[in-house]
Amino acid sequence: MWNLIYLYQKEYPQPIAKIQKILEKFDLEFVANDLQNILGSMPRGTERIRTN
Repeated sequence: MWNLIYLYQKEYPQPIAKIQKILEKFDLEFVANDLQNILGSMPRGTERIRTN
């Protein structure tokens, strides 16, 4: 999904106003990194729950 978003941004660096307005609400780089951290911590958390 992130690859599609990044490709879209690369190919269409000047999105239409409607899309730009939505993009301004999000920090995509932060969201992408944060999501990776969350997903990475889930197995560790579930393992702790399972072993306790």
